[in-house]
Amino acid sequence: MKTFKALEVERISDAIYKAIIEQRLKAGTRLVETRLADIFSANRNHVRAAIEHLSLRKVVTVETNKGAYVANPGPEECKEIFLARRVVECGMISDAAKQCTRQDFQRLQDILDRERQAETGKSRQGLVKESGEFHLELARIHGNRRLYEILEDLVASSSLVSGLYEKNDDFSDTINEHDIIFNAIRKKEYDSLPALMAGHLSSIERKLLLRYQEQESPDLESIFA
Repeated sequence: MKTFKALEVERISDAIYKAIIEQRLKAGTRLVETRLADIFSANRNHVRAAIEHLSLRKVVTVETNKGAYVANPGPEECKEIFLARRVVECGMISDAAKQCTRQDFQRLQDILDRERQAETGKSRQGLVKESGEFHLELARIHGNRRLYEILEDLVASSSLVSGLYEKNDDFSDTINEHDIIFNAIRKKEYDSLPALMAGHLSSIERKLLLRYQEQESPDLESIFA
């Protein structure tokens, strides 16, 4: 059974992580312990432990005498993130596809439906969330927990990069590419899947403007309200 501290650290870190994934917390945002402790009605030690946990996952940076910030990936790190994603996702997608059950197909279809709904509603946060979920669902189907955890952190880092460098909010190409991958899985075109995934991830990377864009400092209280 988890201790109270472990549960609190998990609650806080999960909430911050979710806000990063959904781009409600932008790269470079300062994470002030006292404010977060008030927001989460939590002990500062628990907040500090949550921040340390997130720093191990590479989504938060802790600087001595400066504090903690949401990670701010530069252009070279962006390239490293997408190279790592290609290695992980292209390597496992065929095996994942071969293991798909009827329930798995339905979950993937539900994600694609939510992507379309988010696009129609012009919900960038919804699009970012469901886009990441599509890739994570394939990793879940694959069944290797270590690979899932690696990809989970890479998807979070990708979200930060997207928030910094993406040219526009047009996700139509991404959604269409997800449809193509899904249809190839349904048709059992296993040999084509690694190339489709590689092309999809390279397409995302090409859409990113590898230059720093100044970010407005968001209000932490409103993010976690």
